[in-house]
Amino acid sequence: MITKAIRSNNQELQQKLFWIGSLIFVALVIYYCFSINSIVFGIAERKDVESNMHTLKSDIAEMELGYVALQNTVTLASANSLGLSQVSNPIFIGVSKTLSYR
Repeated sequence: MITKAIRSNNQELQQKLFWIGSLIFVALVIYYCFSINSIVFGIAERKDVESNMHTLKSDIAEMELGYVALQNTVTLASANSLGLSQVSNPIFIGVSKTLSYR
């Protein structure tokens, strides 16, 4: 009779341990699947970002070339046509060296 009670308690304990172990295993498998999914989508997103970065770098280089081309077209005659004139007596403002930034 006592051995039956011990066996019964032992079987219940084994069943509880089995279900706890099974739940832990299923939780780890689900965590593994989500982790792999996250890694795969992260890699795909990084490739998209790198291709966008390449496109943006190309656009910036193109704009810089346009800026240099426009900068080379500015002359005194084009400035005069826009109503700008050269200052005959320029006045410059200097900063006193006695200022301190304390």
